[in-house]
Amino acid sequence: MLLVRDELEEYVHRVLGSAEVSADRSWEHGEACVLEVRDAGGTSWYAKRHRQEKAYHRELSAYHSWVPVLGGRAPWLRASDDALRALVMSVVPGSVAADTLASGEEVGVHEQAGALLRRFHDAESPEPWPGYPQRVAELLEQWIARGGDLIDEAQRTFAREEVRRLVELPEPMRVPCHRDYTPRNWLVDGEGTVRVIDFGHARKDVWVNDLNRMYFAEWRGRPDLRDAFLSGYGRSLAEEDHAVLRGAAVLGAVSSIVWAREHHDPHFEAHHRDVLARLRQEATG
Repeated sequence: MLLVRDELEEYVHRVLGSAEVSADRSWEHGEACVLEVRDAGGTSWYAKRHRQEKAYHRELSAYHSWVPVLGGRAPWLRASDDALRALVMSVVPGSVAADTLASGEEVGVHEQAGALLRRFHDAESPEPWPGYPQRVAELLEQWIARGGDLIDEAQRTFAREEVRRLVELPEPMRVPCHRDYTPRNWLVDGEGTVRVIDFGHARKDVWVNDLNRMYFAEWRGRPDLRDAFLSGYGRSLAEEDHAVLRGAAVLGAVSSIVWAREHHDPHFEAHHRDVLARLRQEATG
C-alpha cells in the first residue's frame, strides 16, 4: 500500500502542483487508497486510487455521465489517470451523516437523500432488463461457489428459491444506481444540506437495489425514515418492488458475507448474516 500511496501522491503533484496530504481516508479493506490533500492555495481535494480496474472505470464513468445531474450536491472530477486508476475530485462540505445526525434530524436528511437519488436515477432513461432473473441467479451461484462452507446448505436452498421467484415478475427496468447508498455516503453541512459521495460501486441496476442497505439497517424499526425517503424520491414501493428488493437483498447478503470474510471484516459479515436470517424468517412467516 505504501507504493500505491507514493504513486498517488506523485500523481497529485502532477495535477495540482505543490500540495500536501492532510489526511489518509482509505478504508481498511484496501480496495482503494484515498487521500485528502491541500493545494498551495489552500483548497482541499480528494485523490483516490482504485485497486481494481473495474471499480475505477465504474466511478470514472459515473462522474462523466451521471454525477453532474447532482450539481453542487456531489463532488466534481478534476482529473483522472487510467494507467494509475486514479481520480482527483473536489471536496464537498459536510460531515458524514451516519456519524453526526442528531435525533430529530434524520427525517429531513432522508427526505433530501431520496430526492437526490431520484435525480441520479433519472440521469438516463430507464431501459428494460430482460435477463435480470438469470443474471441474479448466475451471480448467486458464483458467490456461493466462492464462499465454500461460509454459506451452509439451508442458506443456499433458501437463497436459490428466493432468486428463482424473480422469473415470475414483470421484466424490470434498470437505471443508473449508486449501489452503496447509505448515510455513510451522505454528507450534511451546518445548514442541513445533504450531499452524496463515493461512486465507486455505481452502475446500472434495478432502482430498489439502492434501497437495499437502508431497508435492512437504518429503516429497521423506523418507518418514518423509509416514508420520508420515499416521499423525497417521489415513489412508493409496490408489491413487485418488494419482491425484487428481496431477491436483490438475498444476493447482496450472500455476496457481502463472502466479501467480508475475504477482507477480514467480521462486523460487516455479522450484519449480512443477520440480514439473511431475517429474510429467511420473513419467508417462513
